[in-house]
Amino acid sequence: AAAKTVEINIVRRALRGDRDGLSASAFGTELTTFSVAELMYYEDRIRAVWEWPFEAHIRRLVIFGLLPPLTWMLAALVEIVFESALAG
Repeated sequence: AAAKTVEINIVRRALRGDRDGLSASAFGTELTTFSVAELMYYEDRIRAVWEWPFEAHIRRLVIFGLLPPLTWMLAALVEIVFESALAG
């Protein structure tokens, strides 16, 4: 998270006109040749990077771990409702 924040701050300073700090970027002197549009795109790409790489895996685990029991409970509830409706 700290490296992401530092990189975003470097790009923001460059967008404000201070291109001297671009050499401290992870790209080094490569960013000095970037246009304003390319710097803005690069900033968006940095923002889109996940800070915790396991986020998607855990989300999938939770979804697929909870989905079967929830469908089972819903099926049982529907069965109870139909049985009570047909019996009454």
